[in-house]
Parts: sequence; C-alpha cells; structure tokens
Amino acid sequence: MVAMTGEAPRAPVGDGEATLRAAAAVPFDHRDLAVGCLREQLRVMADAACATPDWTTLIVTGPVEMPGAEPAARFEWTATVVASSLEP
Repeated sequence: MVAMTGEAPRAPVGDGEATLRAAAAVPFDHRDLAVGCLREQLRVMADAACATPDWTTLIVTGPVEMPGAEPAARFEWTATVVASSLEP
C-alpha cells in the first residue's frame, strides 16, 4: 500500500511555470522506488495542468521515518518539480 498526496495548479499553468509538489508514505526506505512513485505522481499532475515537468529541477527529500505509523506507511518522501506550460 502506498499513500500519496500532491499539489498542482487548479487550472492549466498558462504561459508560465509552476512548482508541483508530491508526497508518498510507503513501507520502504529504498530511494529509487520512492523516486519512481513520486515521478509518476508528478507526471500525472503535470498532465492535468497541461504542463511539462522539467526533470532537471526534481528535488526529492526523505526518507523521514514516521514513528508509530502503520507499517505500510512507515517512511515519508516528498518531491518538487518545476513544470512549464505546453501552450506557446
């Protein structure tokens, strides 16, 4: 089980840039797996905002161990990426 949340613009980005934010609470502290989950979440949010993520700006933090959390959500990871409008 993976618990994920995210923040994206409520409307298309327009002719500018926006920073997308995502978080995942997962049962593992394996960075590559967490980054894969977060990238997919950010990609979906960028698509919904009619934007293209600039993966060179991806910043991932974690893991943060959550004391007392259920085993399925023991580690929290967060990520941000800058996304640009698809419109010219």
